[in-house]
Formats: sequence, C-alpha cells, structure tokens
Amino acid sequence: MSLRPIPYFAGLMLLAILSVCAQSVLLEKRRLTSADGLPQSFVSGIVQDRAGFIWTATREGLARYDGRRFKVFRHSVNNPKSLASNIIATLYLDNQDQLWIQYENGALDVLNARTEHLYHFSDDPVFRPTFSNIKNINAIVSPKKNIYWMICDTGGIFVADLQIKKLHFYSPSRLGLGKKHITGIATSAGRIVLSTDSAIVTLNTAGKILSTIPFTFKNPNLFDPSRPWKDTSPIIRKNGDVVILDKGRVIIYKKASRSFSILHLAESKSYVQPSLAIDKQGNIWFGSNQTVFMLTTDSRLIPKPIYSAPDEVARNMLIDRSEVLWIGTNGYNLRQFDLRLPRMPAKTYTTNFFLDMLHRELNVPLKEIQNSPLATARTPYLFRSVRDKQGKIWMSIAGADELPAPNLCYYQQGHLISDKWRYADTISTNHRNLSAMAVSSKGQLWAVDDKLHLIRLDTVKRLATTVSQIPLSGMKEIYEIYSLLMEGEDIFYITTSNGFFRFDLRTKVNISYGKMLPGAEFTMLIRDPIKPGILWVGTKGDGLIRMDLARKKFRLYSTDDSLPNNTIYAIQAKKGRLWCSTNKGIFSFGLKDARIQSYTMTDGLPVDEFNRFHYFEMPDGRLAFGGTEGYTLFLPEAITHDNFAPPTVLTGIRVNNKPADYGEPGSPFNRAINALDTLDLSYRQNFLELDFAALEYNITGKLNYRYMMLGLENRWIDAGTNNRATYTNLSPGTYQFRVNATNSAGQWSREYKQLTIIIHPPFYQTWWFITALGILFTATAYLLVKQRIARIRQRDQKKHELEIEMIELEAQALRAQMNPHFIFNCLSSIKSLIQENANQQAISYLSTFSRLIRGQLGNELQEIPLEEEINTCRLYLDMEKLRFGDKISYRFLTEPGIEPKRIMVPPLFLQPLIENAIWHGILAMEQGGEIVIRIYSDQQNIICRVEDNGIGLTASHARKSKTSNLYESKGIILIENRLRVFNVRNETQSSITIYPRPGGNRGTIVEVKFLKPERNDQRHYH
Repeated sequence: MSLRPIPYFAGLMLLAILSVCAQSVLLEKRRLTSADGLPQSFVSGIVQDRAGFIWTATREGLARYDGRRFKVFRHSVNNPKSLASNIIATLYLDNQDQLWIQYENGALDVLNARTEHLYHFSDDPVFRPTFSNIKNINAIVSPKKNIYWMICDTGGIFVADLQIKKLHFYSPSRLGLGKKHITGIATSAGRIVLSTDSAIVTLNTAGKILSTIPFTFKNPNLFDPSRPWKDTSPIIRKNGDVVILDKGRVIIYKKASRSFSILHLAESKSYVQPSLAIDKQGNIWFGSNQTVFMLTTDSRLIPKPIYSAPDEVARNMLIDRSEVLWIGTNGYNLRQFDLRLPRMPAKTYTTNFFLDMLHRELNVPLKEIQNSPLATARTPYLFRSVRDKQGKIWMSIAGADELPAPNLCYYQQGHLISDKWRYADTISTNHRNLSAMAVSSKGQLWAVDDKLHLIRLDTVKRLATTVSQIPLSGMKEIYEIYSLLMEGEDIFYITTSNGFFRFDLRTKVNISYGKMLPGAEFTMLIRDPIKPGILWVGTKGDGLIRMDLARKKFRLYSTDDSLPNNTIYAIQAKKGRLWCSTNKGIFSFGLKDARIQSYTMTDGLPVDEFNRFHYFEMPDGRLAFGGTEGYTLFLPEAITHDNFAPPTVLTGIRVNNKPADYGEPGSPFNRAINALDTLDLSYRQNFLELDFAALEYNITGKLNYRYMMLGLENRWIDAGTNNRATYTNLSPGTYQFRVNATNSAGQWSREYKQLTIIIHPPFYQTWWFITALGILFTATAYLLVKQRIARIRQRDQKKHELEIEMIELEAQALRAQMNPHFIFNCLSSIKSLIQENANQQAISYLSTFSRLIRGQLGNELQEIPLEEEINTCRLYLDMEKLRFGDKISYRFLTEPGIEPKRIMVPPLFLQPLIENAIWHGILAMEQGGEIVIRIYSDQQNIICRVEDNGIGLTASHARKSKTSNLYESKGIILIENRLRVFNVRNETQSSITIYPRPGGNRGTIVEVKFLKPERNDQRHYH
C-alpha cells in the first residue's frame, strides 16, 4: 500500500489544537517506506532482538533492519526453509531471542533471530493442534526456557515444551477458572498472570492458582463476544502494579493499596487493538484512537500528539535501546520518533535573520523595528549586538556609511527602544557606522568603526565620544571588523579581515598577533567564561584557537581534532561549552574536556552552511545561529549529549563478488554472518566484502566506522560513514577482522565486533602436504644416499677384502721369510755343535729344535696369544743356551695383572729380537751377557721389552760394517712389516722402538707396543 496524501486543512487543525493545548508534540524523525527497502507499507509487528536489529512483519514478508538497509525474508514455494507465508499477522520475540511469526492463515513459525534458522512450529505433528487455534501471538508467554503458554482461540491454554516436543492443553475449568473467559496472559517472576473477564489470576507453571484479584470497578467485562480476538494481556510493572489496556480505558491495579483505578480514553467507532511499548524509565507508550499516550510510572496519562493521516492507525509500537519510538502503521509505513536525542529546531526565514530574531522570536512590533536605526540595514550581515550589565541588548548597523549620530537602539522586555544619540566632536566630524561593540568590566559601552576609531558610548546621556584611532602599525588596510572584546577599561582586542591585535588605550601601543597565531583572517572573539585569561578566536579556514594571554601560547583545534569544519563564523558560550557555527553545521566544544559534538542537517538543522554575523543570544538563554536558508534556535541545556554505546554487528558478506550470507543460494555458511565466530574459506574464496552496522537508530547518518584485519594490517582504517570493508586476494592464513563504530556524538564504542577468518591454502601448501613431501624427499634422498653408500661400501668391501687378502698373502710371505731365517740360524747352530764334536749337545739342541719347529710349522694363524709367543722364545733361548753355555743368561719378567693369554700378537715378533740381542750384542763379548724380556703396561699400551747388556747399537753397527757374511740379518725389517700387517688387519696402532740402554754405551733396548685390549675395543666402538 502506498502512502496516502494528507489533507492540508488537517494539518492546520492539528496545529491549532496543539497551540491551544500547549502539548509537547512528537516530531517525526523519519518514515521508512518501500523506497528504503521495507517490503510493504502495512506493518503488522515490530521487535528488537538481542543484537539490536529491528524486525518488522508486513503483508509481504519479514524484514530485518540495521539502520541502513532491510534484509527481507519471504515465502518461496521451492524452499522448505523459507517462511510459511508472506502475510504476517503478528510478531513476538521470546526470551530465547526467537521470533514467533503468526500468519493470517493460522500457521506459526519460529525463527532464531541470531542464526536465522527457521522452524515450522505448526507443521510439527506434535504441535499441529495449535494451527489456527492461537488467539494471537501477543498471547504467548514463556515463564522459563523452552516452555510456552498460549491462549487458545476457543478458550483454555496450550503449553508447549520445545525441548522434549510435548503439547498440553488446559481448559479454563481444569485451571480452576470455571466459566471465566481468559482475555490476556503475561508472566512475572516465573509465574503466569491471566486476565479474565472478572479478575486477575496468578498461576504457577503447574497450572495451580496462587492468587485471584477480583475486579472491583464497574463494567469489568473484558471479554467481548463480538471481538473474541481482543487481547487484554496485563502489563506487570516492577512495583507489582498491573496495567490493562481495554477499549476506551486503562485499568490500573495498585498493589500497595490493593485497589483499581480507571483512566478513560476517547472511544472510536471501530476498535483497534492498542499497540504498546515500554521505555527505559518504565513509562508505557501506547496508541489509541489515532493518538499516542504515555502512561507514566506514577499513572499520569500524557498525550503525545503526532501528525497522522485521518485513517492512520498505530498497529504496533517499539521503543528500542537507543530510545527511538517505532510505530508500525496500517498502510502508512514505518515511523520513527527520537525520544532521546531531540532534533535541533529548524526554521526558515520569513524575512531575514535579525528581523526574525526581533519580530518572530522576541515579538518586537514591526512598527518599532521600522522606526529604529535598524531599518536602514541593507543586509542582515550588518547586524551587530551586545548585552550590557543591566541585560539590555544594544544593537546597531555596521558599514562604511557616514552618519551624523550613532545608529544605536536596545531591546528590553519585548520592546525596541530607539533614543536620540549625538556625537561629542573631539577628534573627527566624519562619523561612521559602528562595526563592533563591547562592554568593559565596569559596564562601559564601547564601539569601533571601520576606520578603527574607538568610541565611548554614554548610555545615560546618549553621547558618543571618539576617544582615539588605533594605529594600523604596518598592517594592510582593514575592510571589515569582526569583533571587539575588552579587558578591564583600557585594553581592546579586535579581530579583523587582516589580523588580530591588542590596543592599550593608555599607552597607545598596538600589538599584532598575526604572526604569532595561525590564520590570516580572524572572525569571532570571545573570553573563556571559566578561565578569563583564555581567549577563543575563530578563523576563516584554520580552525578554532585557544589563546593563553599570560603564557603567550596558543592551541589550534581543527578538523584533525574532529571539528566538522575549519571556518568558524560565530562563537557563543553557555554552560561550560562553546557553541560555534561553521560551513558544515554547528558544534559544541567542552571547555573542560575539549569534547566536540557536531550537529548537521541530519540532526534537524535547516542547513549545513551558516553565515558570518548570524548569531544571537536570547534573553532567556536560547542561542540562535543563522544559515543560508534558515536558522536554528535552541536552549543548550535541552540538547542531550549522546552517551549511547551502539553495538556493532556484521550485516552481510560477499565472497568473490557474490552474496554469500546464510540463506543465499550456494552460501557456504550454516548460520547468519553475525552469528559466526569463524569463517572457514578455501584459497579460491579470498575476495571478501564485509558489511557492518552500528545499531543506533537516532541519527544513523552520523555513525562512523573503523576496521582492521589483524594478520594483514595492525592499525584501524577510518572508513567514515562507509559501512563496507573490502579485501582482495587474501593469502592463505588466519586473520581477525575487527570493526568498531561511534555513536552520533563521535564517541568510539569500547567494544568491537570480531570475526576470525581462516583462508585454507591449496593442498600443496598445507602443512601435512609439505610435511609429507618433506618426508618423501627425505626418504628418497635417504634411499639414494643409502644406495650410494651401499655401493661405495660394497666397492670398499671388495677393495678391503682384496687388501686383506693381499695383507694375508703378505703376512704369509713374511712368515715364509721369517721361518727360513729362523731355521737357517738354528741349523747353523747345530752345524757348529757337530763341527765342535759336541754331539751330545747337538742331539739335545736338535731335540729342542724339533719341538720348536713343529710348533711353528703347524701354526698358520695370523695372531697368537702373547703367552704362546713367550713360550716360543723360551724354547729358542733354551736352544741357544745349550749351544753357548754360560755366555747367555736370560730372564722373563711379567707385570702382575697382565694376562698374556688374552693379548693377541703376531707370531714370531719377539724371537728375532732375542736372536739379534744374542748374535749382535752378547756373543760379541768374550764374557757373554744377559737378556731380560719384560712384559709390562702403561695407561694405554702393553709393552714387550727386550733388553740386553751386549756391546750396544754403535759397536754393533761398526762390527757389521767390517763383516761380510753371506747372509744379512733381516729380523728387524721383517718385524716392522709384520707389525704393519697386524695394524692394518686389526685397525690398531702397534709400534717398535730401538734405543741404547741408558747408563753407558753397552746394551740395547727394543720395545714393541700393543694397545691394551680394552682401549682397542673402545677405539673400534667410537
């Protein structure tokens, strides 16, 4: 239904009634229509959920409003998750934040306002009996979670338990009400309160009557058989009082006095169910007979007239948390009235600013204005005024015109007084219009003209005296003076089009502040009402200056400090605040906290652009500012400062340029975006647009936003009034989106909405894939390296085996060399014994030799125990002793703790050493000598030491050089080679050392070192 035209005469009649009754009229803030997104003009229900969204029911679906746009929910034949119908009769919000939607066809739906999940209540077989049997949705209450009491259309009560899916029916007689008709229901403190046609009855949740309060007034019958749909549900106040809205009356039960009172209302021909809302103070607002009423907490009924069409009806009402009154109408759309932040009054000019101030606002008769000096004004920009100590408002007209007498008049008590003034010609006879006026601390009125003549004005004698002309002091010629301010009786502060200066009348010194302060053109000048040593100076384009006269310092406030504009036309002080007009509305400035509150056309101002010299203070304290097309006039104390902290919510999301919120085709989400804590998206879903809103409905156009995406940025992004954030090509990772908003006063809310966003990487960038790839790579590399090592080891093994084989062959060759060498020496000894006819000795020698050679020839081992080597050496020494007798003596010494049988050594490594000691050391001496074989150890080694006291190394070498035997002894060389083979084979470090015996030139010592068995094992282990 479209908005119907409202007859002009109706408006005039309403204005006339309002002026007579002097009632406070509710000014409409806005009327939301289909052009704003409202599905349809007939609004059948309106509620506010916990988050702060406004839900409206219409005959064309359900809509959620966030102050910017409507999100519409409709019935769709092919979508079982859509509404059961589009024609909604009533709407109810329970304490679980669930919307109960009743359709005209009798069906009931339950919509979770947070998640937007829909449940078709009356389609459930358990609750099917409620279909078309619920009186109306306002007759539903929930005394506790998931339990709902509903008045049946035919009488009685349905009790539905949504948790266990059970439905009970209680007839009036079962409840103990007999034949009483139930006309309304409410809940209080977990109890059920019923209104019947004769009493107020309180039940517990089991259906047992706890108390009955019979009606004691006349005609108590609340039940109307001609209107069985009529709802008289009681309203339970905090003090226990009960209020019932009935046709033509308000029934109030006072708990304290246990009595009823009736407030009568004008009855209409046709009865419409009253709509109601309750504000924060507990006042009950309701509509009746095309009128809005407020029932106060002390039961006073105050009408609140609103401008309405003749047949316009308030179908439902809501007062939201920001204290906006919403009224849903019968085809006249959705109306808004601000109960908390009243609009700045806006008035259009009837003539011009100063004439409207005098005649329209101060009720000065036009004749007095026409007969005053003000009548000569060609433009309102020339109007000047100042208030003196007696409360008189002195007025004049500025300009460059020459006048024979001052053009002064004053306002007092509704009249404009225009007395004759004259000049006392002390300096010049060229008198001009007064450009600015000021009052000294003692009350003396002063003025200055456009040539900077200071004029003292005697308000008793009506005499003007030109006292002095202020020198320009090098300044450019001034073409306009903006303001004059006095300090004491002789100091003058003047702002002009070319500068700002201070003139001392006593000393005639003029000081310019032009270079000290920012700005080239200074406008209004005012003294701080709290700190007299502070001046406030307006500028054209640079902002507002706070000037400390004593400290000679200043502070500039500009748009960087939240000023709406840097051009300050007028400044007026009131109640600890400065009120300033600009090119972008007006603003107030807190003198103690520097708090700035801006007001524009969205706050009700007639325009945003104001004019210089268009300001005025009324005798009653109201302030006026004039703009290009109208003015505002207000009492500063009546302007409420916005302290509301609006919640910020997410209202929509687009993914890759497609709507993706819950309910949209192909949405990846399982609930509404504002109910989500985390978004899980793939790397292909990395183009995001997030919509948000601050749910304060007073002046939505003044709400500002800021947001950030942690993980991408670490600072707030100031979005102004834009309520959308866009991010493109988000890299895989985890982010936190935060959004924050101001209220209409520009204060940032302490809370912010937060949403975690996870962009999952492609599988080839996931940790498990990278880990698996790393493991695969490592395993592959390991296998390749292992194969390479195996091949190298195999090759080295073959090489090692060849080396071992060669070493063993070499060892066998060495042994083959050593055995003949040994045998040769032994046979030589036997030969010598036979030649000497020592047959018995030769036989004994040969017997010992046979035992020795048998052991050697039968031993093919590469290593033998040291004990076996010692035994071989004993046999050898025994043979040599048989041959040489007493010329040879020997001893074997073994260190205690050494076990020779555990020490493995190469065979025949000691015997050649002993043989060398005999043949090259001892036998060279006539008296013979001694050989000592010592087995001992140090920290790391087992040492086999052969020591003789023969001729020594030097004498032995000299003797060898003189001898030319056919056989050259190779014993030492063979031992060194044998030890080398032993070391390679066993990876050990055996060695041989030969050095002279200490204490003289006689004797030789040979030491062979082997690693101790445990040391060798450790070395192999490491």
